[in-house]
Amino acid sequence: MKECYKLRLERLRSQLKEGEGILVSDPKNAFYFSGINSSNIHLYVTHEKAVLLTDFRYQQAAEENEAGFSVVADGSLISKLKDLMTEETVYIEQAFLTVHFYKMLLDHFPKKEFPNVKSMIMDIRLIKDGGELEKLKKAQQIADAAYLEMLSFVKEGVSEQELKAELEYRMAKRGAQKTSFDTIVLFGPHAALPHGEPAGRTLSKGDAMLFDFGCVFEGYCSDVTRTVFFGEVSPKMQHAYETVLTAHQLARDFIGVGKSCSDADSIAREYIIKNGYPDAFGHSLGHGVGVKVHEHPTLGQSSTEIFQNGMVFSVEPGIYLPGEFGIRIEDTYYLNEGNLISTTKLDKELMIIE
Repeated sequence: MKECYKLRLERLRSQLKEGEGILVSDPKNAFYFSGINSSNIHLYVTHEKAVLLTDFRYQQAAEENEAGFSVVADGSLISKLKDLMTEETVYIEQAFLTVHFYKMLLDHFPKKEFPNVKSMIMDIRLIKDGGELEKLKKAQQIADAAYLEMLSFVKEGVSEQELKAELEYRMAKRGAQKTSFDTIVLFGPHAALPHGEPAGRTLSKGDAMLFDFGCVFEGYCSDVTRTVFFGEVSPKMQHAYETVLTAHQLARDFIGVGKSCSDADSIAREYIIKNGYPDAFGHSLGHGVGVKVHEHPTLGQSSTEIFQNGMVFSVEPGIYLPGEFGIRIEDTYYLNEGNLISTTKLDKELMIIE
């Protein structure tokens, strides 16, 4: 068994009492513990058992897992669990079970308790190990290089979809399994939509261009946003950009082990408000990045989390002016031995492409 999987399994088991089990149904969590990426995978774990439940399509791959899981691939999920689930209390991931399947559990196992897993797995995944960090950094290197190549295709009249396609193609060519999320390429007023979709707009002189992108490498995500300008930048755009950049830098300089995630958000938010944009930054400062592109910790106003070594997260303040333009500057960072390190090496200074 690979040491990283052994440690993850031990940490999960340490959350269980004797006579308790856990059914892991979120494919990303199942991948985290087993190393197997599948659309049909469940794990059943107790102090004595570690079983991967799948079907014929994924049986061969599952049996090659290096995490020490035995594999059961015959029969329905309920029939598999009938032979396996002898514990009286079984934690489940309610958010990843259908109502129909949950009712089946209650019908077939009326004497068992099925409490929600809540933060049990989230707390384990929160701190990344060295192998995870290497994959996260590689995913970011791929995205960075693809972005720099894509910039050579920026010209008047090019469409949002064309640049999106170029960016995704170049990430795939460099070894990305897929994108971390739907790639965002927005020009001009479209850029004021924080998570807008390319909609056919073509590039004109004076447009702000917002690129939010990332890719998956060996199951781990990258995430970065850059805003650049085509032909020229107006004083209003320049002021907004410099405000977002300074807000990013202030939050980055504050972040450290033992400090509050919500305080980091407040520092960036208050600076943006103070500089004339009271209603222009409507989302949180950042989010965790790992096997999911949005996970814990949350860098937001209501967050109760504290920065720890091994956390990986984005910092992405923004200003969005409807009908005009939007600015966002995002890096993904990790904390290592008290040092805050960015996974991306892309410049954040204002860029104008002629």
